Amino acid sequence: MFSEFNEKIINGDVPLRYRDPQEFMFGEERDEKSDSYSYGMMLFNEISGNDYFAASGTEEDEYFMMADPDSDGSVIDLKYIPDEYRFLSDFFLKTTAWKRNERITLSEAAALLSELGKEVCEPEETAVQEPEKEETVSEVQDKYSVEEDYDYGIILNNKRSGRIEFRPLLFYTGSTEKYDMPVDKPGKFVIAVSKRHRDYRDISNPSSVYGDVITPVGLVMGENVNSSSIRISIENLSGKLKVDFAELSQSRNETGKIYDVKWGIE
Repeated sequence: MFSEFNEKIINGDVPLRYRDPQEFMFGEERDEKSDSYSYGMMLFNEISGNDYFAASGTEEDEYFMMADPDSDGSVIDLKYIPDEYRFLSDFFLKTTAWKRNERITLSEAAALLSELGKEVCEPEETAVQEPEKEETVSEVQDKYSVEEDYDYGIILNNKRSGRIEFRPLLFYTGSTEKYDMPVDKPGKFVIAVSKRHRDYRDISNPSSVYGDVITPVGLVMGENVNSSSIRISIENLSGKLKVDFAELSQSRNETGKIYDVKWGIE
């Protein structure tokens, strides 16, 4: 797989379609290090069968909105790499480094991939591919554990102040609040859940400057929402995050209808 992937990229048969952090966040000109970044993101898609931002549960624009471009790490978090491809960790770290000057070039990336592909045998494919087991809601929610000393809340677009802000609903002390939000149109309602350590409770703006302070947890979605407004709450349920959407009447009272909320929206 790796040799064929390399050959297609180098020959220009596959467009390098991902924008790197410098392009996405600051509109900078693309260069060869941008191609290297796109190369790494595309290989992740190839081995996992999923776009990285879908796999991590955060949409691309939201991810970069809250990120720190001066981070010493990489865009791809190694925990999302399938176990059988962990030997490619160094490749992903070097191709998707946040800072351009720390990325390897496209030709260096191709050489590294070829070398790693020779050193480790690729997983054998069975004659008949069994369909992947789809995770149940409870299995997905088990991934979202409550960490001590963290506030959990939602990311809002405050049109009055003209900025994005973090609104805590579950506090590290255990106390909770609820937030009422209008629903633009019926159907699916999606909102981002994030967390913030208690030491940074004075920071509410998840801009790139504070991207390492207010970090994404995941997206949650309620289906078949027909109300004009809902009440959002976050609870600690036996150590796991539980998010609820309650329907509100015109007088802003809960009607008793609770919408099923799912984590990890693609």
